[in-house]
Amino acid sequence: MQPLTQARLDELLTPKPPCVSIYMPTNRTYPDLQQNPILYKNLLRQASDTLRQAHPAATARALMDPLEALVEDASFWTHRLDGLALFSDGGGMRRFDLQRAVPALAVVSDSFHVKPLLRQLRTMGRYQVLCLTRNRVRLFEGDRDHLDEVDSGGLVAAVADAIQSSQVQQQLTAVGAASSQIETAVGHSGAKRLATNPDTSHDPDLPADRFFTAVDRVVWERHSRPSGLPLILVALPENQAIFRRLSHNQQLVAEGVEADPEALSPQQQLREAAWRVMAPKHDEWLKQYLESYEVAKARGKAWRASSRRWKMRSRP
Repeated sequence: MQPLTQARLDELLTPKPPCVSIYMPTNRTYPDLQQNPILYKNLLRQASDTLRQAHPAATARALMDPLEALVEDASFWTHRLDGLALFSDGGGMRRFDLQRAVPALAVVSDSFHVKPLLRQLRTMGRYQVLCLTRNRVRLFEGDRDHLDEVDSGGLVAAVADAIQSSQVQQQLTAVGAASSQIETAVGHSGAKRLATNPDTSHDPDLPADRFFTAVDRVVWERHSRPSGLPLILVALPENQAIFRRLSHNQQLVAEGVEADPEALSPQQQLREAAWRVMAPKHDEWLKQYLESYEVAKARGKAWRASSRRWKMRSRP
């Protein structure tokens, strides 16, 4: 999944025109998902026709080729959320997987059409959920209505790499004779195993604090810092205590979900538990946003205020 984040959205604010923006609603389940590539091809045709009317054929082809490469990608179309946004310019193609539907739209301009993305960031109450046990880590991103797993294989592999980092290796050396056994468990072959088997995130003999430290570092660097989204920890009480003592993640919410994440179904129980934590924070942010909007509206500056304050999102 390539989620919508402010950091990734900022990349669209300095385009290399001409720019193609494609928005479309997408179906998650069979047989409706078979309609996704059909709608997509229709939108590409509209964008291509508009491009060719105002730009050389070579320019149009350079922008459309990356977009058209997805048409025949069966795997891509069978793993969709509720919305999709794609952008192509002289700097390449960018994709955003959206957890809420957007109207079908194809826009060719000197800049990217980003208003639908701004509306999504303002209203979704988005957050991330870190599910943690002594031998597994999973990360989800969602809102009030949906929760989807993020970067599962990449996250596990990155944690394995972090365990292997020089700082951790120095710590492992200090434990003496036990270090060789641990290094064998998380060596090169172990990292490969972790990348392909998320159910065994680390060797059971590796102390929890080292595993949790690696998880904290990877989640912060790869997800929390670039997204700026609140992070809700789901773990048993003893694991909550260890992780919070070690964590340097500035987005970690003080209140977590004290439960075994393996016992919660992601699309219902986990989402409901996370939203109980997130809802009061989102409601407070929305209240502040609306109050600011009304003040700005009374002064004739409503658009300026709304454009500025969407950056707050739903941070705790």
